[in-house]
Amino acid sequence: MPPSLAATTDLSPDSLQDICANAWADLLAQRAEGMSLPVHSAAWITRAAQTLAANLSAGRFEAARPYLWSATTAESELLRSYARQVIGNLINEAGRLAQLIAGETAAWRPVIERLERLAYHWYGPNGREPWAAWEAREAAAATCADLWLWLQSHPYPFDVQFDRWAARALVNRLHNRARQRQRVPPDVTLDEAQVTGHPAGEVELNALIVRETLHAALAGLPARQAAVIRLWYLEGWPADEIAARLRTRISNVYVLRCRGLKALRRTWQGKRKTGRISGRPVAERATRPL
Repeated sequence: MPPSLAATTDLSPDSLQDICANAWADLLAQRAEGMSLPVHSAAWITRAAQTLAANLSAGRFEAARPYLWSATTAESELLRSYARQVIGNLINEAGRLAQLIAGETAAWRPVIERLERLAYHWYGPNGREPWAAWEAREAAAATCADLWLWLQSHPYPFDVQFDRWAARALVNRLHNRARQRQRVPPDVTLDEAQVTGHPAGEVELNALIVRETLHAALAGLPARQAAVIRLWYLEGWPADEIAARLRTRISNVYVLRCRGLKALRRTWQGKRKTGRISGRPVAERATRPL
């Protein structure tokens, strides 16, 4: 926690509870402007105070400080303004976040569709080309998998709307891929780039899967991971249909896909070093049926 804030403001649990209660009163006064608040306030104020304490420890308040509005620059007033922001998002998004954390398909489907559209338009003038649709789908899938895994072990900060938070994660991923593309070694082929995770080859996984080495590697995956990879890349199924086929949640599809690709990358890297897959000759394992 920043020492300047701790030195000038009481940040004890009771104090944060009072700050959130005052912020609740501020929002209650705005009900005439269209703000709707739940009737039972005590539980919401307590949860907001807990979220505020976690955000202060993580440094999120300091990051948000330049964007907060307050009549004065006093730390207590800025913190109260931040508490209003947290409470507003908490009320509006708590139910939805619970569904997302649970991996419910109905909650994730609009998130996935929105991220795919954002990624598709991010490619700009080239967005109408077929490869852009593949790249957009891959980027959205990987981002959703990362978000779901993060939500399993971290409390959501509620100082930003989830859609904005997810969009920021997607844009960061796209920028990272663009930077990696600029460092493509001249001797890396499209096939090698795909399996090693290099974004230069992410369009052509369909062509690569039919190769003997990847058939062998796919046969070595756990059954559900292999099924997701096969349905996603070979047959072009959307994530929600794969989830229905496997009788699982859509979030699990993205996790299985992510883990399957990581396993394939490790297999490919081992094959490049030793000429073998998982300790057995490539030629021997390539004859195993899918």
